[in-house]
Amino acid sequence: MVPHLVRPFFGVIHKRALPLIALGGAVILLFVDLVSRTILAPQELLVGIVTAALGGLVVLYHVRRK
Repeated sequence: MVPHLVRPFFGVIHKRALPLIALGGAVILLFVDLVSRTILAPQELLVGIVTAALGGLVVLYHVRRK
């Protein structure tokens, strides 16, 4: 999901895109972990569920765009 989000802004040059993709992936996982811990306060939601929901939205966006 992250490479598809980074490519339109920074192009397909791997020297420039690869570090940004790694940083973007880390930031998204931190955000997803924060959301999964706080959405159901006393319990924790699995990170994979939130990541799959976010990835599903990105896939639907790309399908609708084409």
